[in-house]
Amino acid sequence: MTTSEERALEAIRHLQAAALEMIAAARSVLDLAEDLVVDPASLLALAAAASELAGPIVERARTATRVVDPGLACRRSDGAAASSGRGPIEHIHVS
Repeated sequence: MTTSEERALEAIRHLQAAALEMIAAARSVLDLAEDLVVDPASLLALAAAASELAGPIVERARTATRVVDPGLACRRSDGAAASSGRGPIEHIHVS
């Protein structure tokens, strides 16, 4: 058997293993879906818990605002006013 044929067989083995893993994952998803169909109360409990946790986060995001004082934008790290007036970015030229 040539090197190319050995590599091809190895590639096929990897693809077969990956396909079997995908089938196993699909079975797990289907098992979960079946459990949710048989007992939808567990899904409702999960949705209620997620909603309870997400509610405060969504509310904070909705009401969050960022107020920027333009006078603070032109200050150096030591608190002194920047003399260039170009803003908080310092350009360093490297030769």
